[in-house]
Amino acid sequence: MSRLSLARIGAIVRREYLFRVKNKWFLITTFGLPLLMIGLSTAPAWLASRGGGKASPLYVGVVATAPIRAVDVSALLHAEDDGIAADMTDRPPSQTTDRLATELRDSDFDAFLVIGDTVARGGTAVLLSKSAVPDRRKAAIRRAVRSSLVAAGLQQAGIPAAEVTTALQRPQVGLSIERVGQEGVAHQDVLAVLAMVLCFVLYMMFIVYGQVIVRGVLEEKNSDIVEVLISSVRPSELMLGKVLGIGAVGLTQIGIWAVTVGLVALYGLSGAMVALSQAGVDLSGVSLPYVGIGLAFLAYYLLGFFLYASAFAAVGALVGDDQQAQQMNFPVMLLIIVPFVLAFSGINTPDAGWLTAASLFPFFSPILMLVRIVTGVAATWQIVTSLVLLVLTIWGVSWVAGRIYRVGILMKGKRPTLPEMIRWLRYG
Repeated sequence: MSRLSLARIGAIVRREYLFRVKNKWFLITTFGLPLLMIGLSTAPAWLASRGGGKASPLYVGVVATAPIRAVDVSALLHAEDDGIAADMTDRPPSQTTDRLATELRDSDFDAFLVIGDTVARGGTAVLLSKSAVPDRRKAAIRRAVRSSLVAAGLQQAGIPAAEVTTALQRPQVGLSIERVGQEGVAHQDVLAVLAMVLCFVLYMMFIVYGQVIVRGVLEEKNSDIVEVLISSVRPSELMLGKVLGIGAVGLTQIGIWAVTVGLVALYGLSGAMVALSQAGVDLSGVSLPYVGIGLAFLAYYLLGFFLYASAFAAVGALVGDDQQAQQMNFPVMLLIIVPFVLAFSGINTPDAGWLTAASLFPFFSPILMLVRIVTGVAATWQIVTSLVLLVLTIWGVSWVAGRIYRVGILMKGKRPTLPEMIRWLRYG
């Protein structure tokens, strides 16, 4: 058996690569998505500068029972949300909702906060409002009502009002969880977000470009061009060139996105940083092993893509139309979807035993092991083991896919049966 011709494979790679990078949809997705990312990253700062991130002022009239009336509810509401101003009213909370709603329409208040007798026993406070109330403001009012009930109880127990006010003051406390690993200390939340972003990129690349391979093989198979190509190159060279060419297209797209993300991180994330800081997440001292993460991502992208792409190429050679392709695609796609779902399920516990075992399974390794590497819980022996198993699996899948592709690419009509495919593997 003659060896594969690198020159012929290179020509196929070049043809596949240039044909696809010049496609308008490639240009739109490659350059349009980064523009969308830039817009999303700068929008918070722009909205904040125009006051778009702050709710409008709310003037609340408090309708409450005698114990609550003795509490400075206005101060508690303002402490929870500085956009709320409140005054106590002399209306009894026993009034019907319809009656209170009628009085609200004719008053200067924006809303009535009704705290009845049953609220202290687990009942529900009612906010009658002339306009929609954001969820964040609802939570602030709920906390203020809870504090009012506590304050009323403390005052009834004989504790001075000044001491009650001091006791109810809640300092703003942020919690930063730092993960200590071999590379040093890193912010756990940042690692989790980064892991899921990279996981999602791999998932999309494997799925989207896998379908590109299936469709490309199917189009060539159903046209006369495949017979011309096979007369000049071997089927295994054609399959390898197609996989490498389309893989290079995906790598180009990832490279452009990575550069864009880097530029956005340097110049366009000031608004996002401010928002995270207000949420108690301080990223000023965060340092990440960018080189190690980048190399791991590149390794698992290349190996994972070659693994799945070989299987997708075999699927394209087996089927005769799009309907058959959808049916045959499902088992391969399931091998990509399952680890993606598992990654989301285990992102908060990346060192769990079940996730460690799953990340060593070759078809799950590209996604799950990358998540564990980024979050800093993967041991060196686990990474090496997953890479070795992945390479061995690629060799086996490529051998099977090559034999199927060699015969299937020239077959038209009905889909081959399982015994026929076994004969292809035996006699190639």
